[in-house]
Amino acid sequence: MIKRMINKRRMLIAVLDFLLQNLTKLNAIPALAPLVETLRDIVARIGDTHEAQLSSSEGQTQTKEELKQKSILSLLEIIKRAKAYALISNDLLLKSEIDFSASELQMMPQDNLTDTGNKIIAACTSKVTVMAEYGITTPMLETATANLAAYKAALPGVKRVIASRKTATGELDELFTQADLTIKKIDALMEIAGMDDAHLLQEYKNLRVITDLKGKGTTPDTPAEPVTDPGN
Repeated sequence: MIKRMINKRRMLIAVLDFLLQNLTKLNAIPALAPLVETLRDIVARIGDTHEAQLSSSEGQTQTKEELKQKSILSLLEIIKRAKAYALISNDLLLKSEIDFSASELQMMPQDNLTDTGNKIIAACTSKVTVMAEYGITTPMLETATANLAAYKAALPGVKRVIASRKTATGELDELFTQADLTIKKIDALMEIAGMDDAHLLQEYKNLRVITDLKGKGTTPDTPAEPVTDPGN
């Protein structure tokens, strides 16, 4: 949820709480109660959509990052040992195939990392016997292969989360649009309530101001549309 939405949601919650607390006073306006219920439903749906968006995104991102780091650590262990072998045996071809630093691996795009990692493992697999005294073993290479496979398998899930997050943002936009339409109707009815209780109306209008998330300023929300006499 972007900052604009967070600020507006805070305003909607405050306004809704105020209306629910004063619903008894507002019973003289029968049309108001159904609108308050509509607003309560919209605010609840906004909260549910936001929470679902956060939980799915954070979980997938954390899993992907953990698997990425696990893959890189296993590759670096292989690279360190293979480079020592290549240096001692003057195997320039092997050196060129496995000569990657930690920072290079970290900066690689996702697909490049898995492709590069598999090429490093393949280069070492063909020489695993002669590199045994440098600590490179078949189980080590198999572990690195499994780590890369797990990382690659997690990538589509992250992409799905990103797509889902975009969809959720669209849903939030629609919910906030519905909230705007509903609260504008409430604004008009509150003007009627204000004819008998000016203080109540002023309290309501104070809550209709959208406060900046960090408290650095306020922005008036769309003002209520004036109530006109149908006969004019």
